[in-house]
Amino acid sequence: MKIVTILSAIFFLTLSSYSEPTSFDKCMVRLTKEQLMSDVIELHCSGFIDNQTFTIKGFTIKFPGFPAEEVAGGQLNEDARFYARKLKANQMVTLSNIKKAYQEGKLVTGKEIPSFYIKIIESQIATTDLD
Repeated sequence: MKIVTILSAIFFLTLSSYSEPTSFDKCMVRLTKEQLMSDVIELHCSGFIDNQTFTIKGFTIKFPGFPAEEVAGGQLNEDARFYARKLKANQMVTLSNIKKAYQEGKLVTGKEIPSFYIKIIESQIATTDLD
């Protein structure tokens, strides 16, 4: 009887702590290391700015196995570049606390900027209609 009660309590706590992610919660994009380390990081997320590409400035980036790094501008600082060079395909990077988003050079205001998962890919693979 005690086991059933404990399992019921665990199940209840699990359900009560679960919350459905919002449409802007943790978008995922795929980038190469080179794209991540480029002068401008371009992102897109369905539900944010009508799924249009945008650039960012001021954010926190977290690499696997390394501490989170604060980035003031739009491109990775020296420490973040060091961590990015160590990335391998299929590893995930988290971008959060994004301060500003720009679309076509104009500041996007009035919208909460989502956090992102970035999946590192080997290279951009061209696709054709024959695939």
